[in-house]
Amino acid sequence: MDKITELESRLRLQWLASAKRYVVALGILAALTMANYAVIDFQVNKQAEAVKLTDLASNHRIDFQRTGQISKFFIDMIDKGVVQPRSIARAQRELSALIDKIRDQHNQLRAGVLAWDEGHWSNETSIRAFLDDEPHRLTAGINDLLAMVEILITADPARMDDHYNVTNRVSFYAAINGRLMTALDDMNAELSAQSTRVSMSLTQWHNILTAMTLFTLLLEYLLLFRPLLRRLKLAHEDVIQKHAELDHQNRHDMLTGLMNRAAFQSDIERACQMIGERNQALILIDLDGFKAVNDTMGHLAGDEVLVNVAQRMREVLRNSDGVYRLGGDEFAVIARISPNQKDSEFMGIANRLIAKITEPMQIEGHLANVGASIGIRIFDRVGYTPDQLVHEADSAMYAAKNAGKGQALLFKNMPLLEGKPETSSQHGALVPC
Repeated sequence: MDKITELESRLRLQWLASAKRYVVALGILAALTMANYAVIDFQVNKQAEAVKLTDLASNHRIDFQRTGQISKFFIDMIDKGVVQPRSIARAQRELSALIDKIRDQHNQLRAGVLAWDEGHWSNETSIRAFLDDEPHRLTAGINDLLAMVEILITADPARMDDHYNVTNRVSFYAAINGRLMTALDDMNAELSAQSTRVSMSLTQWHNILTAMTLFTLLLEYLLLFRPLLRRLKLAHEDVIQKHAELDHQNRHDMLTGLMNRAAFQSDIERACQMIGERNQALILIDLDGFKAVNDTMGHLAGDEVLVNVAQRMREVLRNSDGVYRLGGDEFAVIARISPNQKDSEFMGIANRLIAKITEPMQIEGHLANVGASIGIRIFDRVGYTPDQLVHEADSAMYAAKNAGKGQALLFKNMPLLEGKPETSSQHGALVPC
């Protein structure tokens, strides 16, 4: 457990040591992302400004055209010498509304142009120049236009020729069809060009920032996250290995490498739940003559005997059989056979174990001889508890030991009640099985 705690502490320190680098890396990534967002937001806003200004200029143009149409109506009436007071009054009201609308739109246009120029690139043409500078002087032209239209609005229909002379008509047409239309068209063209250039420039910055973000992500993955993941994977595998080693230690005998009593307890409980699904038997083994070896040759020799016995049991048993050291010189086997084999196969397994264990062992230059007494309990009905199985197998084992040692006894309920348990030994069967 101390090793696992040490590994977990080391892993925690690795996390803490890497935290600063991760914060810096994430900060760089966040800054790039915010810059990218700012570029996109600026691009969208500039395009929206350009669309708004273009719409205002287009509405201006429409209103100028409508003003020209109504003004032409006045002029045509004067040229033809036909003055209709009602028609003139209605046209004057419409012109008055158009003038108010043109003034309001022009104020919005001027404010939008000033805002656009404040954010334009230093090498771009000022849109304000289209309003105030030669040759366009859009604002001055509009003021002239409105002044001339005011004449029409305030004119007495009966005296139209006095207020609206030929010079005024020529100037009016020149303003409508010439300077104002040209100024609006040129301003729209310049706005469109600038908007396109701004969009292209911001798109380039967007692409650069996107590439930098992706490159930063790649570097963070290669330099930070992948090494961390590799360390975490190794640490995780190390922890899993240590857990497996700890579990192995908890379930295995340190001397012989066989499974221990704790593993035996959990496995026999699981085996009891499988009664009826497969043929199983509990085999308990107690060594004969082990105490004499321990007393005469010492505990180290006794340990070596136990290791040899464990190895010999592994040689006799199959991988499907569970082999356990319960403590001291007591061993257990949960043996399993196929359904088509008879129960007498368990007795055969026990006899092979006795024969193998009783073979002489070379211990520290001396021959050591031990035997084995075995008790067997077959899992032949549902409802057994682990304690019942162990108790009955233990009873059979001690009965075999009391019957002369070096023998295997198969516990069965009826023969045991009659006092005639079945036994067999390496020297021959006491009661044929």
